[in-house]
Amino acid sequence: MLIAFHSDCDIIYRIVEDIADIIREIRELEDQIEVESQKNMTTNLETSIGEYKKIRDENIALKGGKNKNFF
Repeated sequence: MLIAFHSDCDIIYRIVEDIADIIREIRELEDQIEVESQKNMTTNLETSIGEYKKIRDENIALKGGKNKNFF
C-alpha cells in the first residue's frame, strides 16, 4: 500500500510539473502575441497616416492647393 501511495504521489508530482510547464509556455505565447500585436498597431498607424496624407493632398489639390503643409 505504501508503494502504491508513493507511486500515486510521483504521478501527481509529474502532472503538477507538466501543468507548470504548460502555464509557462502559455505566458510566453501571450507575450509573443502582445509583441506581434504592437507591431501590427505600428504598421496600421503608419498605413493610416499615409492614407490620410494622400487624401489630404487630394483634397488640397481639389481646393486649389491651399494649406499644403498641415501634417
